[in-house]
Amino acid sequence: MKYIFFTDPSLSEFLNVTKNSTKLQKIQDLTVTDKTVIIVPNEILNLVEIDSNTKMVNKDNIEAMILNQIASNSITNASNLKVLSTTKKNQYYVISLDNLKKLKSVFSHTERSLNIASDLTYFSAFKSNIFFNDLCYLYENKKSVKLKYSSYKLLENQSKLKEIDEDELYLNDNDVSMTTLNSLNLIESISSKKFYKYLYVLLGVFVLVNLVGLLNIYHNQNQIESMDQTIKEIYEDIYPGENSPDISLDIKQKYNNINYEKNTILLQIQRLISLTPTTVNITNVEVKLNDSNTVKIIYLFQNEVDESLFINNMQQAGYKTAISNREIISGYIQTEINYEF
Repeated sequence: MKYIFFTDPSLSEFLNVTKNSTKLQKIQDLTVTDKTVIIVPNEILNLVEIDSNTKMVNKDNIEAMILNQIASNSITNASNLKVLSTTKKNQYYVISLDNLKKLKSVFSHTERSLNIASDLTYFSAFKSNIFFNDLCYLYENKKSVKLKYSSYKLLENQSKLKEIDEDELYLNDNDVSMTTLNSLNLIESISSKKFYKYLYVLLGVFVLVNLVGLLNIYHNQNQIESMDQTIKEIYEDIYPGENSPDISLDIKQKYNNINYEKNTILLQIQRLISLTPTTVNITNVEVKLNDSNTVKIIYLFQNEVDESLFINNMQQAGYKTAISNREIISGYIQTEINYEF
């Protein structure tokens, strides 16, 4: 068994892990066989675990339940996600269409089906909480969580971690839940006969549309001139003091100005609040408008794991976060987080 272990979401290089050695290699050196397992970061292939005692057996219902949970508890847009079954009944992977395209682009040259898993599932086979490459993999209370070490340090009750290095990555007993991806096709292929049939239809429609357009150009010219005059009159009614030599250019400029004005600090705050999961409460929002626009939001978390996951997600979404205060109130964690725009 050989493992291709990617430690970075860019997928530009990987660790080639075999029983006898571990080597860092570039993506152009990648070779895949039937006995190869691809390990990618959980940020690309997100592990989702459902209750093993669930009575739900219909695959469509399970996928709908998973996507609904993600929409309720995450900042991710669930409409852009795909649920993948794994070799374990109660474990699934969720992947965005962009990441799916990235995987198939990276592995398309292999021209084979891929056995693929996330690093969060891989390290679960070590039967311990793992510290590797400045990341923490925690497996407690039937939950699997991947955290940056900086987020892990925020936990009040820190779990014991087993630190491993690259030479200890190999698994003799492969008990990792995997899914299978076909690297050959990104979209469903169309047979050549159907392809040409669709092409001829498209060409026919294109020619027909252009013929009709040519026949109507003369008849529509007067209507176009009339529409231009109407637009000019409407513009002068709205902006009576302006004598514009090019109304089309001015309308475009005003449209761009409106779009720029929309990108204000208030809209940024609205988006920030909308990204807060339903399990997290916001108790206060403060805004400081100066050379460095800062927003302070006070959150109320149910536990440390929710807090760490939320901060980790916001940082991955590109927000600059800084914790200004943190305290325990009646069993809940109240955290003040500053965002800088």
